Amino acid sequence: MNTDHDDKNRLIDPEPFGIILGIIGAISAITSTAVAVKVYFPDTPVKDRRKLRDLLNDASKIADSLQSDIIIIQELLERSEITNNRKFHPRSAAFLNNEDFFVYVSVVDNIYNNLRVLFRITNNLDHLLPRMEQSKIEGAASTILEFQDVLDSILDNRDQSIEDALKQLGYIIQSVKNLIATLTNDKGSDE
Repeated sequence: MNTDHDDKNRLIDPEPFGIILGIIGAISAITSTAVAVKVYFPDTPVKDRRKLRDLLNDASKIADSLQSDIIIIQELLERSEITNNRKFHPRSAAFLNNEDFFVYVSVVDNIYNNLRVLFRITNNLDHLLPRMEQSKIEGAASTILEFQDVLDSILDNRDQSIEDALKQLGYIIQSVKNLIATLTNDKGSDE
């Protein structure tokens, strides 16, 4: 039988690996779409440029929020007990105290809401883009692969800690924000 004292001292494993996978998937999707926007932006009708720019600005705001949420998760995990020598691996468990667990739940709710919005933004951007010609696909692919290589390294590196994986994820989100900034700030007139 659990007492209130036992509940307060109980450690809970919230499974941070899964939420990180979700963020990686969403960042991969918005990166690919942002690169496609970069390829087609100069040839896009002015009315669609405004829509593209607005959607990209919304995506950048979501990326800001994701970065903040990742920092909170990093802080929570720094205080947690993590099995498997703190390695970023699906078999690792991160045990949070009761208070940190409820903070984690709130942050994860925010992340999932943001991921849903980010996927909607990605779909809206995709809808505005024409089908890419093969030559443009090949040019865009190299840029996408650069981002994808970093995302893959987060998943593939069995020797990195959870903290290092989150730092890498923060780095790639910042890189995507930088890409979006070049698209929203440096591309011709909307008038």
